Amino acid sequence: MKTNPIRNHYIQAACAVLTCLALSPASAQNLEFDPDEIAPPTQKTGNWNNPGAPNVWYNGTSFGAWVDGRTAVFNEGVDTIAYLWAPVAVGGISKNTTTEQYTVVLQGGQTMTVNNGAVIHNATNTLAIQGGVLAGGAFQKTGAGTLRLGDGGGDTFANTVSGVTVSAGELQLNKASNTAAVGGNVIVNGTGVITFYNNNQTTATTNLQIDSFTSGGFFFSNAFTQTMGSLNINAVGSINAGTTNTMNLTRTTGDALSMRFSNLNNVTVGLTSASGQSVRFDAVSNGTASIGGMMIFGGNVKTFNIDDSFEATDMRVTGNISETSASSLSKTGIGNLELQGSLTYSGNTTVAAGTLSLTASSNIKFNIGTSGSNNNIQGAGTVSLDGSFTFDLTSAATNGTWNIVDVSTLTETFGTNFAVVGFTEINSGIWETTANGATYEFRELSGVLNAVPEPSTAALLISTGLFLGLGLRRSRKSR
Repeated sequence: MKTNPIRNHYIQAACAVLTCLALSPASAQNLEFDPDEIAPPTQKTGNWNNPGAPNVWYNGTSFGAWVDGRTAVFNEGVDTIAYLWAPVAVGGISKNTTTEQYTVVLQGGQTMTVNNGAVIHNATNTLAIQGGVLAGGAFQKTGAGTLRLGDGGGDTFANTVSGVTVSAGELQLNKASNTAAVGGNVIVNGTGVITFYNNNQTTATTNLQIDSFTSGGFFFSNAFTQTMGSLNINAVGSINAGTTNTMNLTRTTGDALSMRFSNLNNVTVGLTSASGQSVRFDAVSNGTASIGGMMIFGGNVKTFNIDDSFEATDMRVTGNISETSASSLSKTGIGNLELQGSLTYSGNTTVAAGTLSLTASSNIKFNIGTSGSNNNIQGAGTVSLDGSFTFDLTSAATNGTWNIVDVSTLTETFGTNFAVVGFTEINSGIWETTANGATYEFRELSGVLNAVPEPSTAALLISTGLFLGLGLRRSRKSR
């Protein structure tokens, strides 16, 4: 039996770092992993819950087998691997060593069940749980160290814990691609960080939420796609990723994306085909919410519900907004939504309330068909138009009228940078081009695009009409 001075040192360190688990191994709640029962000179491996080697857990006075529901304490002071051979239930896990890393390998896809409300704490370095299924209730990740779930490509057993709250340190989601590292909802608060290391590390219905913190958030380590039920950013924070990374939001009721004074950096946000999806800016924190990447509409009407903060711009989308199937944009709320990119969705843009601002770098596309057939900007709110319009005249009639900006109900302003791509401003606020054998003219004052046939075409039509008329008369006289 080993003496206690070294062990007491570990116990004191644990108590200093984690007050909520500050129980000495003598407590009935804690069991300390010690596979060789000697002072730790080198890396260790040991068996957890193996009937052939049960006596690896120290309760403060003696060694024995694992007892379900206890807190597993890892304090060996060297890199350690624990192999789990049979299912266990834990009331928590605590790793308090300073430089060492621990790996718990769930052999053969074994299951570790975590009690609801349990704490998994790591003071520094890395604690990894891999190879099987982490099941049970929602747990809390604490401590400045890293908790890694999965070993990368080879860990194909989906975890089924009902959720996790990351209050400090980093949670790395590193199961095989499209294998859930967390089965339920994910919350980040305090200074917590979650890093995605593969595609779809949560389920398609998982709700991700960022609460109060001063730094951290969600991070993508590479070009990964994450499909989730909803994303709620309720505080100052950010999501950072490479330029090709995507998050597909699939929530069918409520807000698919809810933001306060926060940022999505270099993330493509996909709103799927489900109807009723919305993006919301909550002004409780004031400031400006920013989507610093592209947005892709999957169909139906996508609503931006924007509250009013103290800032001139409440929500800003700097990237392009496109579609995979016919989509429309609806702007509600009294705040200001600013769009800076290329807007190529094929439906209408409805400003029901507040302000929609198209900046100098923006461009919105209108599909022009037969007379009166087109998408437009409509509603009862305010639009600031300082970008450019693009009229797709490929299928446009050569004689017709199209209401582009409904000035009868909107409060509209055309800025000094406004232009119509491919058109020439022949007079102040009057833009003109020729195509399809017709002259197309857009007037800012009326918000209307008109088309009239070119003179040569008109003359041909007149002469053809006259010729047909003469032919009919002669035919009648001959009778």
